[in-house]
Order: sequence, then C-alpha cells, then structure tokens
Amino acid sequence: MSDDEMALICALVSQQPLAHPGSIKQWCEVCAEEVWMSVEGQTFRARQPVKILCTECGVGIMALDQEAQMKAVPGAERYGSPGPAMRDFQRRVAERKAES
Repeated sequence: MSDDEMALICALVSQQPLAHPGSIKQWCEVCAEEVWMSVEGQTFRARQPVKILCTECGVGIMALDQEAQMKAVPGAERYGSPGPAMRDFQRRVAERKAES
C-alpha cells in the first residue's frame, strides 16, 4: 500500500458469525472473502476512501510494510477497543514482522 492509503481491517464472517449491531457485510478487496464492517467503520469509510481488508490479508500486508501504523477507528472504544480481535491482529502482525 502507498503512504497515503488507508485500510479498514474487518473481521471475516467465516471466523465471526455474529457481529456488533448495525454491522454490514462487505468484501475484502484483496481476497474477496466476506467481512463484517462495523457502524464505526461505515462512518469512517464515508468520510474518506479506505481499502477494505480482512484480517488475514491485513496481517500479510502490515507485516510487509514497516511504515504501516495501526489505529482504532474513531468510536471503536465503545466496544472496549482494542478488543481481543485487535490485540490478536497486532500480535500476529508483530510475529510476522519478526519472522522476516
């Protein structure tokens, strides 16, 4: 991803059959797997262009990009962000970076 690109990392529907109220199904722009986009993610995307990525593709891209930064979507703190899924994502990215 280029320096000015942003990505919204979304949970795979196949790994998380239930979502927060108001979430909608979208598709990962890399692998085309179905993902959940939260209300906060929808609001964020409406304000600026972002790529939609599933957690699997997000881990791969973030591990290769040493400049990439992770931030919670504004409003996500109401779910206790960073939640278990975000902490797992951060751990997996760190492990992949350490391997390379």
